[in-house]
Formats: sequence, structure tokens, C-alpha cells
Amino acid sequence: MAEASGDGINRRRILQGAAWTAPAVLVATATPSVASSSFVLEFTNVQVNDNTGNRAQIQFLLQNFTTPDTPITDIYVEVTYSGSGTLEGPGDPWEVTGDGSPWIFSDGDLPSNGDTAFALFYIEPFVDGDTLTLTAYGTANGGTLSTSSVTLP
Repeated sequence: MAEASGDGINRRRILQGAAWTAPAVLVATATPSVASSSFVLEFTNVQVNDNTGNRAQIQFLLQNFTTPDTPITDIYVEVTYSGSGTLEGPGDPWEVTGDGSPWIFSDGDLPSNGDTAFALFYIEPFVDGDTLTLTAYGTANGGTLSTSSVTLP
């Protein structure tokens, strides 16, 4: 069987091209499994709004950022306040324990990636110069998550 001459396409050129392409495709698609999975519980919105009488309104939003999509369970937030204020809130579904700084807010689970947990609470008095630290904890795939922490002046 005669092969085409010049720059035309022939079986030999197709096989040569396929031999060079296959290794490149394998390298481009190989990713280590450790790099593709992470378990993150993150504060995405924390605000302190000053209200009348040195009463501060604090709100936070926690979000499940797990890859691959994994439930985060046993969630709790430790609220530490450098002053001597009292806590009001946050109410259902949060359960609050502790009679002073720190307070522990527990909420259960965030079943999927993108799910959020919101809390709104008050500390009175909240004095300029005092600090408030929120630290989130949880479990994913049977292991403890790295903590996510936010400190507000």
C-alpha cells in the first residue's frame, strides 16, 4: 500500500501524534487526592453594630466550604469577650452554655457545601477598646476541622 507524500496525513503521522498526545493528557489530568479534599468551616460575615447605651449587636454567618461535599457536624462557636458584658441571644436553633466569657453556641450540623448558620446576639455593655473573638469548631469525615477565628476590635 502506498503512503501519501509531502505534508499529507497518513497512518504513520496519526500514530506519531497519538504517541505524543497520550502522555500529555495523563499528566494534565493527574491530581493528588490529598490536594482535592479540604474541610472548611468559615465565617463569611461578622458585624458589630453599635446601638444605643453601649449595647452591641453582633451577627455572624458560618458557611460549610467542604470539598468534596461533606456534612459538617457537632458545630459550636466559642464567643470570648474581653469586657464584663452580659449576653442576650442568639436564640433558636443555637443552644448557649457558659455563664460568662467564653460563651459556647452549639448548633448541630451544616449538611452540605454552601449551607450556612446565622446568629444574632447582643452584648451589653460593649465598651470601645474591648475585643470580641469568635472561634468555630466542627467535625467532618470523623475528623476535627481546623478552627476558623475572627477577632473584632
